[in-house]
Amino acid sequence: MNHKNNHNIIKLILILVLFGAFNIWGQDSTASGDTAKPKMFDWFAYPFAFYTPEVNLAFGAGGITYFRTSHRKGTRPSKVTLSAYYSINHQYLVYLYPVVFFNRNMDEASAEIYFENKIDKLYGIGSDAPDIENPAFQYTDFSIIVKFKREFIKDFFATVAYEYINYKIPDPKDNPYLNTDAVYGAQGGNISGLGYGLTYDNRDNVFFPSRGNLLEFYALHFGSFLGSDYKFSNFFFDLRSYNAITKDDNIIAVQGYAAITTGEPPFYALPKLGGQHMMRGYFEGRYRDKQYLMLQVEYRKFLFWKFGGVLFIGMGDVAGKFSDFGLKNIKYSYGAGLRYILDEDEKINLRVDIGFGKDTMGFYFGVEDAF
Repeated sequence: MNHKNNHNIIKLILILVLFGAFNIWGQDSTASGDTAKPKMFDWFAYPFAFYTPEVNLAFGAGGITYFRTSHRKGTRPSKVTLSAYYSINHQYLVYLYPVVFFNRNMDEASAEIYFENKIDKLYGIGSDAPDIENPAFQYTDFSIIVKFKREFIKDFFATVAYEYINYKIPDPKDNPYLNTDAVYGAQGGNISGLGYGLTYDNRDNVFFPSRGNLLEFYALHFGSFLGSDYKFSNFFFDLRSYNAITKDDNIIAVQGYAAITTGEPPFYALPKLGGQHMMRGYFEGRYRDKQYLMLQVEYRKFLFWKFGGVLFIGMGDVAGKFSDFGLKNIKYSYGAGLRYILDEDEKINLRVDIGFGKDTMGFYFGVEDAF
C-alpha cells in the first residue's frame, strides 16, 4: 500500500470530517433540562466527503433517528441509521439499518439493507493471500437481512432471520481470479436463506454500554428451495462484554467473534477480515476464507466537555478449516479514536478511528461505537 497516498487521503478526510462534526443538524423533542421523562424522538445528521483511489472523490450524508415506541419507563430506544454517498465516477452506496423495540422490550425487529455499486478488491482466498497488482473489480449489490427476536426468559431471546443478496460483477477489470474463474462465484448470483438464533442481552444501554453482556449465536442456511444459486450455511458467534473500571467514564469492552461456513459459498459470501467494526486497519476482505476468528479489546475514556477517546487492539485470522489456524499467520490490529457526544442522555457518539495492521492502515467515521 502506498503510504504517501494514505497520508494525503487522511488529511483530506480529517478536514472534512471535523468540519462536518461541528456542523451537525439535530432536532430535540424533549424540552431542555427535562430528563425526568424518556426522550421519545430525536435525530442527528451530518455531511461528509472523502477521497480514495478506488472511489475517487465522493460526497454523502449520514444520520440517525431514534425514538421510543412506548412512554413506559425502561423502554429501549429504537433507531434508524442511514448513510449514503455518490462519487464523481458514479460509484454509490446506500445503507439503511432500522432496529425497533416494542412490546415492553420483549420483541425486537431489525433489517440491514445495502444498495451499492462500488469497486472492491479480491486478493484470493486464505490467510496467506498475497498482494497482487490488480485486485480491484466492480460489483453491484442489493442485500437485506431481516431478524425478529422474542424474549422467552428474562434477557434471553429466540431469533428467526432471512437473508437475501443479489450480487453482480459487471466489470472484473484485470483481477486474475475473476477473469479466469479461479474462485467459486466469479459470475455472481443470488443468495437466499433462512436462519435461527439465540441471544442473551443484559446491557445497560444499547448505544454505549458500560455494564452487561451481549452473547449472540445465529445460523443461516442457503439453498435452491429459497431461490439461492448456492448451497451453504453460515454460523456466527458474537460475544461481547462491557465493564466499567471505576465510573462510567472508564470502560473496558471486549468482543470475541467466530464465523464458520460450511458447504460451497461464493467468494463474496465468505467471512471477511477487516473493516470498520473488527480488525480495524485492514481493508475489509483483504483476507477471506470459510472460518474466521477474532478477539478485540477497547478501552473507552471520557476526556472533557463532549469528547472521549478510545484505544483498541485486536487479533484474528481466517482459515479453510479449524486445524489450519495457528500463531504463524495471525494478524494484529491496533489504533485509537476520538468520540464526540451527540446525545449525553442516550449516550450516542460520533466516532473517528484510525487503525493499523501489518503494512496497512484504515480510517473510519460514523455514528455509534464499533461494537
